[in-house]
Amino acid sequence: MTTEGSSNLRQWRSNLSRLGYVLVSCSVLIVAGLWSRTCALGGFHCFDGNSGHAVAAAQIGVVVGLLCSVFGGGTKRLLFAGIAFSELVLCYSRLLTH
Repeated sequence: MTTEGSSNLRQWRSNLSRLGYVLVSCSVLIVAGLWSRTCALGGFHCFDGNSGHAVAAAQIGVVVGLLCSVFGGGTKRLLFAGIAFSELVLCYSRLLTH
């Protein structure tokens, strides 16, 4: 692989990981803001109208962000993957108690 090709691949991975970090950050903020109306009630997002739709979309953002974060490096990758995984577990663990 040429140096230019390697540089392009590295830049692509870096951009993809940044997208993942942004998705995770924004999505977690949306879920945190709507927690009491959705996840705290058991995680059945579709039963709560617009708030439920927003959280369902944010959950998709968390999953996509988690996958994109894998292309990052170092502690950022672990931090954002941990945040995304924790958010999903916390929100959906409520399903087990209802």
